[in-house]
Amino acid sequence: MELELNYVKNEGDVQKFAENYYAFSLNARKTKKWYFVLAIIVALIITYPIHKSFEDGAIPYLLMFIIILIPSSIYMVNNHKKHIIESINKRHTSKDLGILGEHKAFLSDDEIRITYLPNDTKRQRNMTNKWDDFDFYNRDGDHFFLYINKSDLIYHIKAGEKAAEDVDQFLQRQGLMKQERNQK
Repeated sequence: MELELNYVKNEGDVQKFAENYYAFSLNARKTKKWYFVLAIIVALIITYPIHKSFEDGAIPYLLMFIIILIPSSIYMVNNHKKHIIESINKRHTSKDLGILGEHKAFLSDDEIRITYLPNDTKRQRNMTNKWDDFDFYNRDGDHFFLYINKSDLIYHIKAGEKAAEDVDQFLQRQGLMKQERNQK
């Protein structure tokens, strides 16, 4: 079986890609963990000298530590998320990358091939991978994000409402696991 998809990516699609990358990519998840570790270090740096000054015991110290840890970790992770999404949006909406505009995707039993800007021979680019290269995929409406963790590569396919179920079934037949937001 083979599927051919023709679609146009716009800035809203890039926003979806950026949010999906932040939620599912192995790289982004590792970075989130490091930001949490950094928040713990910051909370320790702030609370330890105060604790040593007053020596009120372990309970007040732990409470103070938690009170500082929670907002600092939320702030750091949210700030990191905002930065990553803005950076991806800026990079992918650049005119010379070819992310915006026309795309063609060919899904066969052996591989997937995506052609960026198929009607512009000067800027046209192709990406091809075998199905066993992929780790999992995620679906957001008619958008499909196929992940290759070892190279931090994500294929973003926009199937359209009519073809979305066919693409979903095709990917499952290829043995790709569908990952939902709560399975991170």
